Amino acid sequence: FLTWEYLLGGAQSFSLALYDLDTNTLLKNGSAALNTTSFSFHGLLPGTQYMIEITALLACAQNSSRRITGQTDPLPVRDVILSHEGPSVLLASWSEPPGRKDVYQLVLYHIDSQALVKNATIARGITTFRFEKLLPGSEYALRITTCAGYYKASTNARGWTAPSLPKALTFQNNNSSSSLTASWTNSEGAEWLYLTLQNLHTPADSRTVSLKRGLTSYTFQYLEPGTSYHLEVKALSGPYLVKGPNITVYTYPLAPSGVMLASSSWASSLFASWDQPLGDRDQFFLQFYSLEHPLHRNITIGPSMLNFTFEGLQPGSQYLLEVTAMAGPYRASSQVVSAWTCEYSIQNPQQLIVSWIESGRGRGYWVQLYSEESLSIIQNVSVPHGTTQVTLDNLVPGTRYRVEIVSRAGPHYISSQTAIGYTVPLLPLSLKVTSHSSSVLSVQWKPPAGQRDSYMVSVSKEGSTDTSNHMFVGKTNTNVTIVGLAPGTCYLIAVWSLAGPYSSASRNSSACTAPAAPVNLTLNNMGNSSVLYTSWTEPPGGRDHYRMILYSLDPPGMKRVRVIGPGVQDFLWTDLPAGSHFAVQVISVKGHAEASSTIAAEWTCPLPPRMVLLSNKGHTDKLSATWDHPAGDQSGYVLTLYNAALGIVVAKVSVEKDITNFTFGSLIPGSKYLLEVASIAGPYRISSGNTSDWTYPLVPRKLSVKAEKGNPVLSVAWAKPVSKPERCQLQLRHPENSTLLQHHTLTQWQVRHIFQGLVPGRNYSISLICVAGPYKNNKFDLLSELCPVSLEPSHVKNLQCLPDTTSMFLNWTIIENDIKSYELIVNKFPKRILQQPILALVVSQTNVTLVELTTNTSYQIQVNAVGRNDIKGPPVTIVCNTSVEVLPPPVRMDLPQFDASSRIIISPDMFSEENGLIEYYGIVATTNESLLRPTQEIISHTWYDHYYGQEDSYLAMLLPNPFHFNDSTSLKAWPVSVGAEDCSYSRTTCNGKLKTNTQYRFSIAAFTRYSRQTPKVSFTAFSGKLCLHSTSPVSLLSEHFLIPCRNTHRPIPLQSFRQYYETRTANSNNGFFQDFEELKEVGKEQPKTEAEVPANAIKNRYPHVLPYDYSRVKLSLLDGQPHSDYINANFVPGYNSPQEFIATQGPLKKTLDDFWRLVWEQNICTIVMLTVGMENGRVLCEYYWPTDISHVSSGEISIHLLAQNFADEWTTREFKLQHKGLNLERRLSHLHYTAWPNHGIPESTISMITFIELVRAHMQSVNECGPILVHGSAGVGRTGTFIALDRLLQQLKHEKLVDIFNTVYSLRMNRHCMIETLVRKSRPLSQSVAIQLFKDMRKFFFLPMKYWSPMEVVKL
Repeated sequence: FLTWEYLLGGAQSFSLALYDLDTNTLLKNGSAALNTTSFSFHGLLPGTQYMIEITALLACAQNSSRRITGQTDPLPVRDVILSHEGPSVLLASWSEPPGRKDVYQLVLYHIDSQALVKNATIARGITTFRFEKLLPGSEYALRITTCAGYYKASTNARGWTAPSLPKALTFQNNNSSSSLTASWTNSEGAEWLYLTLQNLHTPADSRTVSLKRGLTSYTFQYLEPGTSYHLEVKALSGPYLVKGPNITVYTYPLAPSGVMLASSSWASSLFASWDQPLGDRDQFFLQFYSLEHPLHRNITIGPSMLNFTFEGLQPGSQYLLEVTAMAGPYRASSQVVSAWTCEYSIQNPQQLIVSWIESGRGRGYWVQLYSEESLSIIQNVSVPHGTTQVTLDNLVPGTRYRVEIVSRAGPHYISSQTAIGYTVPLLPLSLKVTSHSSSVLSVQWKPPAGQRDSYMVSVSKEGSTDTSNHMFVGKTNTNVTIVGLAPGTCYLIAVWSLAGPYSSASRNSSACTAPAAPVNLTLNNMGNSSVLYTSWTEPPGGRDHYRMILYSLDPPGMKRVRVIGPGVQDFLWTDLPAGSHFAVQVISVKGHAEASSTIAAEWTCPLPPRMVLLSNKGHTDKLSATWDHPAGDQSGYVLTLYNAALGIVVAKVSVEKDITNFTFGSLIPGSKYLLEVASIAGPYRISSGNTSDWTYPLVPRKLSVKAEKGNPVLSVAWAKPVSKPERCQLQLRHPENSTLLQHHTLTQWQVRHIFQGLVPGRNYSISLICVAGPYKNNKFDLLSELCPVSLEPSHVKNLQCLPDTTSMFLNWTIIENDIKSYELIVNKFPKRILQQPILALVVSQTNVTLVELTTNTSYQIQVNAVGRNDIKGPPVTIVCNTSVEVLPPPVRMDLPQFDASSRIIISPDMFSEENGLIEYYGIVATTNESLLRPTQEIISHTWYDHYYGQEDSYLAMLLPNPFHFNDSTSLKAWPVSVGAEDCSYSRTTCNGKLKTNTQYRFSIAAFTRYSRQTPKVSFTAFSGKLCLHSTSPVSLLSEHFLIPCRNTHRPIPLQSFRQYYETRTANSNNGFFQDFEELKEVGKEQPKTEAEVPANAIKNRYPHVLPYDYSRVKLSLLDGQPHSDYINANFVPGYNSPQEFIATQGPLKKTLDDFWRLVWEQNICTIVMLTVGMENGRVLCEYYWPTDISHVSSGEISIHLLAQNFADEWTTREFKLQHKGLNLERRLSHLHYTAWPNHGIPESTISMITFIELVRAHMQSVNECGPILVHGSAGVGRTGTFIALDRLLQQLKHEKLVDIFNTVYSLRMNRHCMIETLVRKSRPLSQSVAIQLFKDMRKFFFLPMKYWSPMEVVKL
């Protein structure tokens, strides 16, 4: 999204072009209408750098263009999965997003402790990462950040390591009948431990407890005595459940109580009974014995039997009994009890036995039976005297009778005794007991035959010998209601008929009260997404078991039923779906009776949303949130947006569960916000944690600038910022290299700032940048071409004039100014009216030599400084006189002569003295093969500069004229030996020794006036080449000798070039081929030993292009590593210096560090690159510079891109180099010519020459720099042609001639294969690059003027 300020003056429209920043490829075009100030490019590749060129199409002025770079945000990774591979290992995997990315940053946190566990950076292309040595059973949070330049995008995920099981598990009763204790070690390996205790005797009786990490023991209370329990251990962490060791153990049994041993109905048996002890047992063990008889019985009976009859006993004997409860390996015995056997008879319910004691001597008795309700005799039985007992039969059971004994003696009788007696009643019939509630039993029966006085009803708990309740019921009633009973309890009901002192046998029945319903039922969330905890208060009374039912309310449909023991009061529901609504009901069950609790409802916790992202998408007042649904269910989401700086909630939104995105509006630009997205399920909300982003900053509007004339300050004003002012910065930069000169951070309410201490004559670029987190918004509408902020330069100072006969040397100084040039206007003095200046020129330096002036004349010179903003400063004027003219001597003999000893012969006939007497003669020596004759500046070079330095030409001797004596003593010729002096380290003019095995040429100089600045001197042409050979290391001239080297190819004067070219191209370029045949083997015999070492061979791009040993550039050794000083590069001479250039190959990946070491160690200020990185799918050169604002590091050197300008056929870049070890910085220019194909030539000669002059201008604008670094792919073809062209153009400029042959010869002597011959199969004739050079020079110099473009005229 691109915005710009409204352009004053109006624009007809705007044209926009989008380029790929790396390849400079045009991707899209766009246009914007009048008054438009923004434009959006869509469909771009995420994380990619682009360059946008916007052109304002103006009606009355030249179109104005501006380029700006930007980068799209990278996309976060997708499909992040954090899965466990063991108790201490997590494996992260993801899918790469589309678009560009540099690296991934992985940050792993432990959720509970919030401790940083791992921070790793991995390369793009990798989609998995293994985290090891983690804490088992723990939850971790992973943030994966996609990095592309300065921009980032993050994705969060959570995962659990698998839990580890406890170790050394023990389970003991500790002699307790109601508790069991479990203990273990290694308690840190799981978030939760679930201990499930199962009653093996009652499968429905089970209980589960959940224990938080760190506990090492737990005691189960309120257990059934004598019961076998099975313990199962599970470790739970997040979604992972691991089943662990199992163990079985018994609680200690309780001893039987209430043990009784009593005589039964038979004299040979005893009846044993006892109370059932609480809990359970495997069996009862009865130990029965007698101390009187040898009887000992051991009897094992079932665990539910509470009585036993011992038969076959001796009547009237004592016996002993011990009852033992057995449970597993444990025993509990009762006290020993004893009893005697005896006899017992039972009465007939229809009989009465009447007995009496006789008195008197009656003859017999009448036994008369009366009913209680009547006085009439029912039976009258006569028995003889002596009888004292009679049995009355066929009576009514349960009836009260009166018996009267009448003594009878003859006719006399007398009632002697009367007694009342009852027959035994019959037991009730059809006894029925029913339960009507949890505390009431209804008892019904039918009356038996006979009579009775009443009924007795007894109530006792089943299994108990104690009668808890006795009730008497009238004889006419046959039912009774028993209240106040315990719920869920079984009772034994016994009903007797009562008559007098007698009771019938009991009629027995049993029934159970209905159980009481559980109360205080709760269903609780344990903070887990798959677990709910149920608990209740145990109701009074008893029950067989509980039945629990869990219903799913939302989503509906699921139902789970569990049966648990009667003593359990809680239960843990596991493996439930997250975010779901459940209801639970607990039912007490006793037999067929049930009692239901109320219903309790609860939600499981939802899982947090996944893949939560917050992005501004380029908006200043909006943030867009997106997320993915978690597993399970939820009722919706709550989005809470916080202002990070203020710590307040700015928005809280609830959305339906199907929604996965939301956009917040009306936000503050340039502010950081935190987003929390929580899943909602009932009252529970589970957050995924906070994610953050910034709204895009908004730059203040109405930016303006004002410059004050004569005062080097700039006043900048703007509207009140919308973004926080402390996040906005006003920056003042140099417009050419973008160097930051001053900056100011805005303060509250500030709308104006003044930049002071500026440089006069300079244009400035002012930008207002607002930053918000990783986002930066720039406003560049104060560049000089849109809103000029120019400062007038000051006047020059210390203007001086050093006159000569026909020239003047002027120099001056100026305080710190940004000066583009200086304008000089020269007039003769005194100036006449309407007189035009005789000379007006523009120079770029603070000195100039005015030539072709009139001898002995006064001149008035006016100098104005011109700033880079094209504003002139105040003028400064000086008057200066030329001196009387002294001219150089004319040359009569153009070539030096040598005698038989190779001494140079100086004779008075070589120069004329018609322009004045010759004061001095000089000898100039050179090793430069391309110079025709010396230049004037060579006379300032000394032997020291040549022998120990890099100068190829120098003044070897300066001799007073020996021919100015009288005729009788003056010399006719003067032989001079060159190299005859021992100069040691003298820096003055000295005739020092020559270099051995080196080619020299010599010229004779004659001075009519000697001066280093303005000498009057003439030179002969240089002699042919002579080679200095030595048979010993001694540097005396007698041990040296000079011999001719080869044929000399003369330089070609410009006026003779057409003829030379036509001669060489005749007969199908035969002349050129002859020249190249001669050059074909030049230099090849020189050794390349270091380049052929195996350790260095891999550093060469092409195996046939190797550097010569003597001219190769040596790097410093790295830590003493042999061969670490090697790089495929040579020093190559230019026009001005024998080491003016370094020619090297395009760096390989493995030599990038060596390449930048070369740049630093040789103090390179300018790199000339003549190739593209890839052509026709072939890599010609590695990219060794940063392509965006992020820096590139190479060894100790980091490279920062400061500026980048694109032209049609070349690109210029400015870099800042930082050496970490030395803590130094340098600037570097990178001039990249992109229109020169591999194994070809540029289409435009003018383009190539223009580029060479651009390079030359860079060379002249820097001081104290090393050689110019030039490379193509191999560093010999395009590289050699470029250097040759530069030398020839310099020679043409200074000497008005070209020496093509010797130029190529010199290059090939310094680097192998320079300007190698190129064969093109598509052409019938093979032509070398040099031939193309000749043709291009012909085009350039000999086309008619009417075909020249204005650019060509200017360049010439």
